[in-house]
Amino acid sequence: MSHLESLQRELQAWVIDGEAPVADAIDASAEIPATTRLQIYSDAYRLRLIEALQANYPLLAQLIGDQAFARLTQLYLAGQPSRHYSIRWFGHRLADFLCEHPDYRKQPWLPELATWEWAIATAFDAADTPALTAADLTSIAPDAWANLRFVFRPSVQRIALTTNVVTIAKAAADNLSLPRPSTQERTEWLIWRQDLTVQYRSLDANEAAVIDAALAGATFSELCELLVTRDADEDQVPLIAAGFLSQWVADQCLSAFSQPQVTS
Repeated sequence: MSHLESLQRELQAWVIDGEAPVADAIDASAEIPATTRLQIYSDAYRLRLIEALQANYPLLAQLIGDQAFARLTQLYLAGQPSRHYSIRWFGHRLADFLCEHPDYRKQPWLPELATWEWAIATAFDAADTPALTAADLTSIAPDAWANLRFVFRPSVQRIALTTNVVTIAKAAADNLSLPRPSTQERTEWLIWRQDLTVQYRSLDANEAAVIDAALAGATFSELCELLVTRDADEDQVPLIAAGFLSQWVADQCLSAFSQPQVTS
């Protein structure tokens, strides 16, 4: 390791942990000692992370207030220091942190709002791929459907919520007074992006189960079998599964399908 690389690592360690012998390598004066100069970098680093977290969780920051959000950021940074070269991904474990930390875990709407905002941001930032169309499905041979698997576009996100954070988010988007956070019956959600607009809709229990299985790589036949186990009318199962598939195509959630390899 070169001397420059060693200095860079020591500076990083001081900024993140406050411990490193790098102070000896910093020019200093009686008016501005080395530790003061280093503290400028340390403070700027943390302020930038607060800004990054606010950019990813604007509604959460608005609801709990600037001072409380700054404290949350410091607690999160202490427990989950940034490990990615891109500041965009600082905050990817905030929902888990809120679930686990004793100061926040008794307020279920906090991690759920973090889950919602992260899913929205991830859907918006996801890579773009061509969307599968209804015309593409007509090229599938009838005997190929059973073993067909579907590939979802990178923006597709699946979450479940037990609080009214979606209602809060809608009110914020419409510049309305925000309702008080409250618990409610579990609701399944699908989030994705069409062009530059993030879309979302709630799912019934059957569609949620089927789309989760499809995301995990289940074949069309396995999706139908899943519906049977969920007490769907066996005669109607193929139509129900096809209906879900048609909706995903209409929503532009799918990017491709994979057919089984033919062996001789």
